[in-house]
Amino acid sequence: GGGWHAQPQLRVEVVGPGGGSPGVAEEGPLSLAATSGALQPSLKQAALEGQLAQAKVADEAEFILDNSLLEATTLGVRHCLSRSLDDAHETLVTPWDCSVKGVDSGDGWMMCADGCFLPFMLNGKTVLYRKVELDYRLDNNMRKDDSNGMRHRLSRSLDDLHPTAHSFWRSWVRGVDLGDGWLRVSASRTYLPMSVDGTLILIPEAELLHEYVLDNSKLKATTKGMRHRVSMDVENLHPTAHTRWGRRVIGADMGDGWLRDTSNKLYLPMVVDGICVLPRREDWEAEHPPLFEYVADNSELQAGSKGLRHRLSQDMEDVHRTAHTKWGRIVKGADLGDGWLKTADGLFLPLVVNGARVLLTVEEAAAREAARHEAEGAQQEEAVAKAEKEEEVEEAAANDTAQPQVLMAEGDAQDDMTAQEDSKVTDKVTPAAADAVHLDTAAGEAGAVVAEAAQPENVAAEEVATRTETEMLGIATAAEVATGAETQQRGIVPAEEVATGTEAEQVGIVTAEETEVFTEAALLAPRVTA
Repeated sequence: GGGWHAQPQLRVEVVGPGGGSPGVAEEGPLSLAATSGALQPSLKQAALEGQLAQAKVADEAEFILDNSLLEATTLGVRHCLSRSLDDAHETLVTPWDCSVKGVDSGDGWMMCADGCFLPFMLNGKTVLYRKVELDYRLDNNMRKDDSNGMRHRLSRSLDDLHPTAHSFWRSWVRGVDLGDGWLRVSASRTYLPMSVDGTLILIPEAELLHEYVLDNSKLKATTKGMRHRVSMDVENLHPTAHTRWGRRVIGADMGDGWLRDTSNKLYLPMVVDGICVLPRREDWEAEHPPLFEYVADNSELQAGSKGLRHRLSQDMEDVHRTAHTKWGRIVKGADLGDGWLKTADGLFLPLVVNGARVLLTVEEAAAREAARHEAEGAQQEEAVAKAEKEEEVEEAAANDTAQPQVLMAEGDAQDDMTAQEDSKVTDKVTPAAADAVHLDTAAGEAGAVVAEAAQPENVAAEEVATRTETEMLGIATAAEVATGAETQQRGIVPAEEVATGTEAEQVGIVTAEETEVFTEAALLAPRVTA
């Protein structure tokens, strides 16, 4: 397109002899003709591109190139284009004591991120170590040396002392375990022996880590927790870091009354005023029963306070200044079996106050609440039933008051109807019927006389009734009727002759007017009974 408008720039990292220190980048003009051969990848490099892709996918690790055993006079190790020391790269070199990332291929070679290879061993000496930096404590508890610490070494030899570098006992050193009894200190690139005269002096932090509980049950401090220290000095407080009472801390026992918190590398005193405040978790759990959730319940006590104050000891008068649990809230603690609950922060709460339970388990609180709701529902149902019963009683009383009035009204109405019917019957009576009424009256009087006469003479009531009816109709005398009835009853006169009068009336011998008069008279006349 008409040539370059500007000279191309190439960023090159130069390592190895004459190339400056590793990691230094230099920029400048570069002639394409002068570098065309160097920029063209070889066929071997092209063949390794697939392996490079696999290396990127696999988990990479960091390795350190160490010359303490080989003691080579070179500046480092040349990279190889393949797994062969003869196939060395022309320029690419990793200096001693530098780290490089790659993948252990498992055949004594490490595949670097650039697709080249580095050997793990040269001349039978290990030169490549996996960089696994850990914290180690320089421990003198078993050796009990009179010195203040341990001098560093320039190589993996006890006699090759560093002129100034050293570490104090109980201090922490970060480095890589080379696997041959030596620790390569990362900060100074020096060496420390893992043990001296068979006594281990460098203990990895992982072996020292244990779980501890910050316990205030014996100290009974009024603070919420404990402040961390920047160093193993009680006065060297951290401005913000702290741990609350009852919480768990994972750390390493320094062996002199201090715990190093692995989360922030700060320190906590394990003993305060001669009282252990950081026991091991298993020891603490052996002395303290498991914690359960309890509810502060005021349903029985009915106290006017907002909650329940904590106690510093198992004494109702030993009240904490601020700690308390509000009614209805949940508090975690352990039932000591003597009427007291020991909370997670080492304080105490009474289970019973004035004979009323004030701390219930969550299950007991739920059961009590359910029983309360059930009782309230039963009371409401009882109140409703009572109200309904009272309404029924009032309604029945009202009905009883109104019933006599209704009966009186019905009686008056019945009397009025009877009077109206009597009036109608009276209006229908003819003069002949009136005469029949008079005859009825006379017959009644005569019947009464006959009845009185029949009583002393033991005359039958049927005979009296027969005579009375005959006289009322004006057909025969009472004596004749009685005679006829007796004759019929004894079987002397046939029944047909006795019924002749009735049949004669039915066939027309008696006139219709007479029959009507007799019938109305019979309806109006009272019957004479024995």
